[in-house]
Amino acid sequence: MEYKKNCDTLSEKNSFDAEGNATNNQELKAGPYDGLQKAEKEEIQYSLDKHDNSDSGANQCCAWKVTAIVLLILTVLLLVIAIVIGVIWLRESDILAVSQKTSMERAKQRQEEEEQKRMDREREIRAEEEKKRMDREREVRAEEEKKRMDREREIRAEEEKKRMDREREVRAEEEKKRMDLDKKIRQEEEEKRQAMLEEVKAQCSSGQIVSISSISFGFILSVLLFNHLMDY
Repeated sequence: MEYKKNCDTLSEKNSFDAEGNATNNQELKAGPYDGLQKAEKEEIQYSLDKHDNSDSGANQCCAWKVTAIVLLILTVLLLVIAIVIGVIWLRESDILAVSQKTSMERAKQRQEEEEQKRMDREREIRAEEEKKRMDREREVRAEEEKKRMDREREIRAEEEKKRMDREREVRAEEEKKRMDLDKKIRQEEEEKRQAMLEEVKAQCSSGQIVSISSISFGFILSVLLFNHLMDY
């Protein structure tokens, strides 16, 4: 308000000076009272100069006030800008912190996922290796069991063959012994039978004479008995 009042005063002064100069010019052109008019003019000019000096001081004061107001406004604007920049910086810092936190969480989650995937792959690899190892061990045990069973089968076959050969040899020896014994027994029996035949032949030869004489004697007795019966 004070700045506007000073500006209005300055405008009125300028208009007053213009009117005074126009009046003086008209009076000078009139010419009759040049000395008086000149004195009045000087007095008026002195008063105007004095008024101008006071107006210039007021104008300077007004300029300083305007400058102070402008500086104050600029300071306030700078403070507002600083506050806005600070708020924006804090917000950006918060956003950056949140972004960094989110990035760290994502990186941590990604790392955990990669670690989980790595552990899963290692577990799968260990499971496959364990399965392959167990399969190899099973195959090795199966081959060893098959070889052992084949060896046992071969050993049993060899032992069975040896046993059968021994039994065959034993049976052959026993059969041979039995046949030799039977042959010896038959030979002894044949010898005994021959001896008995010889003895029987000898006995038959002596018994044949006795039987012939007994038959003849019986026949004679029969004839005598028949004749005796016929006589009756």
